[in-house]
Amino acid sequence: MKRFIRITLLKFRKNANKIYGFIVCILFSIVIWLSINQSDTYTRIIKCPFKLINLPSDKILLNDQDTFLTLKVSNKRSGIFNFFHTEKSHIFIDLNEITLIKTGKYYEGRFNNSEIIDFVSKQLDPDYKIESVFPSVLNFKFVDEVHKKVPVKVDLLFDLEKQYQLSGPVKCNLDSVEIKGIKENVEAIKYIKTEPKILSKLSQSQNLKIALINPLKNYKLFLSSKEVNITIPVDKFTEAKIRVPVEVTNCDKDFILKIFPDEVFVTYFVTLRNYNKVKPEMFRAIVNCTEINDSRMIKITLSQKPEFVNNIKIKPEKVEYIQIKK
Repeated sequence: MKRFIRITLLKFRKNANKIYGFIVCILFSIVIWLSINQSDTYTRIIKCPFKLINLPSDKILLNDQDTFLTLKVSNKRSGIFNFFHTEKSHIFIDLNEITLIKTGKYYEGRFNNSEIIDFVSKQLDPDYKIESVFPSVLNFKFVDEVHKKVPVKVDLLFDLEKQYQLSGPVKCNLDSVEIKGIKENVEAIKYIKTEPKILSKLSQSQNLKIALINPLKNYKLFLSSKEVNITIPVDKFTEAKIRVPVEVTNCDKDFILKIFPDEVFVTYFVTLRNYNKVKPEMFRAIVNCTEINDSRMIKITLSQKPEFVNNIKIKPEKVEYIQIKK
């Protein structure tokens, strides 16, 4: 057994020496390779995205540009370093530097090859030399921006769970938005709609963000807001009743109209949240003398009510009257 272990250890030491020698040779080769490559010039083609900045605030860019520049760059770093150091998230093209020339209703300008290379060179590592760039010319065509306000139309449908109702009006934070773009497009738009929304069996209040639909988003039309906020106040309701005096209106100045009874009961639905807000003076029950006919009864109408009550009923709906000459 001891002899077997001794033989195994000797074989392991012999193989380990070979492995160590192999690793040393590999590391030595890498050092030599890097040393040689550092003195060579490397060329690479890279595709670099670019963004336009500082566009004229009162003009619309008509022509769509490529979003990439294809660059041929060179440097004296090794291929490994070249890979890591030439990557750039974006190149920025500053339109403050452009000169626009008016031609009819359009404004035209361009950056030539040397100007593009100058933009890119300032934003890349200084060790790199730009050999060429494509496209070699960037052309720009603008037109005057036109703007106006248009109403917002909310495309919203909903219903409520049983024994629930609105505790107030449905509100939208925007009744209009400003649109801007090319004159022909702006003049064609009469309103902006929201995306359609359908809600069913609501039993609690809703606060919604609903996107606005840009009908010409691919044709240089811009909205001042991308969405609206909608509030739907929902609460459980109960039935309530209140006594309200009846007011006589539009009587001939030579007559007095006496009615019996001179008070009525108004029943209504109201949410629990608004129950204690209801007061008799919020209602106005009237009879109109111009509606007097051969009948001895006259109809009562409700000319005023709180906005947060509904399903209103008046009892009695008609009252007797006597017309007395002054």
